[in-house]
Amino acid sequence: MIMIGSQKIRKVDISNMNVPEVEASDLLSCIFDRLDSSEVGYCVERNYQGYPNILTGDVDLIIGGTSLKCVASHILDVADQNGWDCYQHYIWDKTVFLGLCRDIYPNRFTLTVELFLGARWHGIKFLDGVTVVEQRLKHGITWKPRPAHQIIITVIHHLLYNGCIPEKYRSEITKLIMIEEDEVIDNLKLFFGRKNAEKITGKLIDRDWEYFDRRLGSWLKFSLVMRASAMDPQGFLNDSLKGLISYFRKPEGVLIFVDVPSRLDRQDLMECLLGIMVKWHVFKPPHRKIIDEKIPTSKAKKMINNIVSSGGVVIISNQNISPNAFRYSFPSYKISQKNELIVMSEEARIFKSKLKFDGKKEIIEHVAMAALNSILSHRSTIKK
Repeated sequence: MIMIGSQKIRKVDISNMNVPEVEASDLLSCIFDRLDSSEVGYCVERNYQGYPNILTGDVDLIIGGTSLKCVASHILDVADQNGWDCYQHYIWDKTVFLGLCRDIYPNRFTLTVELFLGARWHGIKFLDGVTVVEQRLKHGITWKPRPAHQIIITVIHHLLYNGCIPEKYRSEITKLIMIEEDEVIDNLKLFFGRKNAEKITGKLIDRDWEYFDRRLGSWLKFSLVMRASAMDPQGFLNDSLKGLISYFRKPEGVLIFVDVPSRLDRQDLMECLLGIMVKWHVFKPPHRKIIDEKIPTSKAKKMINNIVSSGGVVIISNQNISPNAFRYSFPSYKISQKNELIVMSEEARIFKSKLKFDGKKEIIEHVAMAALNSILSHRSTIKK
């Protein structure tokens, strides 16, 4: 059994999916060139090791001292100059989500860039962006955080949002903590107190990963809120209010209906679509979910509304749920196969192929990516 996001899936594994990324790599290089030439202070949070030639999921940038709206404008301008479009954006003064796409499948056709004004939890700062940028280190064509800052960005972010430290980051954290142990404590104590800072740092050194669970995450949230409200009551109130307002101004997500005769093929296609979206951070996280016949219709409709209103993705195979049951600003999409594979946007056909499912993993991936490429390209043409 494989995990995609928070869902268990049957057998489709896209972790080793490999597509040419030259256009996405070129775009990323151009973005870094523009930010440097415009004297925008930034650094990449993590996963920068292979940039620009080796890309992972999305690109997370910490910005210091520059308006995020201004930085987003630079990135969108660079994307436009290189033939890329934006299918979804979410911009406020603390965070930005930019979903970019280009109709170039079978090459990588999407790149997500997220911007953060410092490291934050729902608008509440736990690491200052200006400080991070002032102490950044050059890494190839881009910039990376100093070791202490990278540890805090990764560890605290995942504890506050997910209640754990993902296994894929643990070996790197272990190496970095040996370089700047004291600096980690000095930075953590400003927002969580010395006792918590020393305890967290000690457990990282000991590689006691079981210590980093949801209970610790909940305690750190409480500690962060208490200290932030005491240190700067007005700033805390302003950040919290802006965070609350932004929560209700999220961009609209997307509905994708799947109508494939074979139950196994249908399930494989949905799981592959979901896996690609999670892997490449397609549409605003964290809500991406499959809604099948096992979920009661009334419950499913509520889930769908919540996810779409949060900017996320819903993939639906439940035949009792009709696209006409929902009224959103953007159209839904339907992937179907009878004599040929077709992707529809309401009454318009946006993609067709003679491909037929035969149970092969490569065919399923090809169908999923070709369909998703057409959906993102179509969505980017709709201006709202």
